Amino acid sequence: MKKFPFYFLVLYLLASCQGTKQAETQALSVVDMTKSYPEKEIVLQDIADVEYIPLETTDDFLFNGVAAIVSDKYIVTIGHQSEDVCLFSREGKALTRIHRVGNGPGEYKDIATVDVNWENGELYLKEMNRQKIHVYSLDGTFKRSLPYPENIWLNQMYLFSPEYLIASRDLTPSAGSDAGFHPYLLVSTESGQLDSLSYVQKKCVQVKLIINEQAHLYGYMHEPSIICNGSRFYIGNADSDTLFTMEPDFALKPLLVRTPSHNEEGNQYGLFLKGVAGPYLFLTKQPMEIPMNSIDHLDLQNEEWLYDRRTQEVFRYIFKNREDTSKPVSGIMFYRYPEDCALVILKSEDLVEAYEAGELSGELKKIVSGMKVDDNPVLMLIQFKG
Repeated sequence: MKKFPFYFLVLYLLASCQGTKQAETQALSVVDMTKSYPEKEIVLQDIADVEYIPLETTDDFLFNGVAAIVSDKYIVTIGHQSEDVCLFSREGKALTRIHRVGNGPGEYKDIATVDVNWENGELYLKEMNRQKIHVYSLDGTFKRSLPYPENIWLNQMYLFSPEYLIASRDLTPSAGSDAGFHPYLLVSTESGQLDSLSYVQKKCVQVKLIINEQAHLYGYMHEPSIICNGSRFYIGNADSDTLFTMEPDFALKPLLVRTPSHNEEGNQYGLFLKGVAGPYLFLTKQPMEIPMNSIDHLDLQNEEWLYDRRTQEVFRYIFKNREDTSKPVSGIMFYRYPEDCALVILKSEDLVEAYEAGELSGELKKIVSGMKVDDNPVLMLIQFKG
């Protein structure tokens, strides 16, 4: 595999005042993992523009999955036990359903993730349990497959450019230390050829799920390390203390650093980048070992932090929706959405219950007034202001 270089750039802000000694201050933001940050309640409409998109409900378009993509014209969802890809208009009208489950040419067994090149109308679908990427037109016509080696398991996948998909893979705990492991790969959109980026991961850093310590039975949780914000990409590998912005030429520019280092003795927490939108970094402070007291309920014991790059303020956020007083906003997601946007799926049964309890207002109340409990959900698109 050909290797593409990462370039590491660190920016420094040099400040000096006449009559005082010169001071050099890093512009790089720092988060202290040992601090107890305050809780802050925020009404989303105070810091973001909120848009509601009700997805049309038909017999062929029953949504119970993930809204993977929102563009200026379309919405792409993955649903029905990871077997369907559905294309909706930007207003939520059902357009196309792709269901090609099987073992034949152009068929898949399940869906891990998708992305779309809107310029040429190609949809890239990565299977979950087989090393294949399939390419379809937006009407579901099969075009080609992009196979890759059996010993490589890709996790995330995004369209980085018309020529390349960018994907991540995990260094497994059983592999131990491997100075030559490259977790980020470019995949040719035409041939499937893999080219590794030169970022090197030296050891496996994953959240351990303790199932039965006496029997040495453990599981490991995958944390996404490629974050997308519109056309911009960020890297947050748990092996590094630094979160990076990735430039179009694959240069890495430091965005934020944690202290103390995850390598320090006694460290119990990882810092993971969940999303970037407007001036905000969405971060998760996660214990690296979690007892699994119940197979049905996993308490991650984490803290969700919001870092404001304008003020360097960090706090544990609680989002409220001014038009829904029934409960705080939860389940915020960052996938392939417009720049500075996040998304929340509002389930129809929850909305109808809140409507009947008189807890909705404004545009959301109007939308829900005509809904049934088994309708498709409403997508809440949140565009954070700069």
